[in-house]
Amino acid sequence: MVPLLFVIALSLAGPCFCAPLKSKSPVFKLTNSDFDHFLKDKDVMLVDFYAPWCSDCAKLKPNFDAAAEDFARKGKYVFAKIDCFGEGRSICENRFNVHSWPQLKVFRRGQYAGEYSGYQDRDSLERFMDSILKQKVPDNIGQDQAAAEEQPGYTQNVNGPWFQNGWQFNRVGMMPYGQTPPGWKRG
Repeated sequence: MVPLLFVIALSLAGPCFCAPLKSKSPVFKLTNSDFDHFLKDKDVMLVDFYAPWCSDCAKLKPNFDAAAEDFARKGKYVFAKIDCFGEGRSICENRFNVHSWPQLKVFRRGQYAGEYSGYQDRDSLERFMDSILKQKVPDNIGQDQAAAEEQPGYTQNVNGPWFQNGWQFNRVGMMPYGQTPPGWKRG
């Protein structure tokens, strides 16, 4: 009798154990409460500031998600999003003054590093993130400004938080000062 009940229970529960698990999205969903904590230890993240009702955001979503999935297959999780009309409203409005959507912002170890303003297709997003990931992140990024000022050779730059020996480490990544790579917009 017990084996028969066991077989019946297993046949009812079997499909649950054998069904493929639905994978989670490789795009991290950020909120006001976890935004800073999540980004602070990530070398690079591309964050989509979006509005759920925005038609341009809806057009970007499949390309953004597909690029994130391609990077996830390589073991790189570098895409995130924040809902500017949901649990991310305060970050969007008060901290980054976001009033148009979508906006793609780059962060390096929790510090704002610039905006992506290139084409919003999958290939362009992937090429952009590949180029950003190849750039070395300076060790002092993510530290308090006071700690960065103590290091010799670093001075405050009106265009961003760090500048050293003719190289800038801010909205345009690491490159000779004054040059801007394709896909970046000064803002």
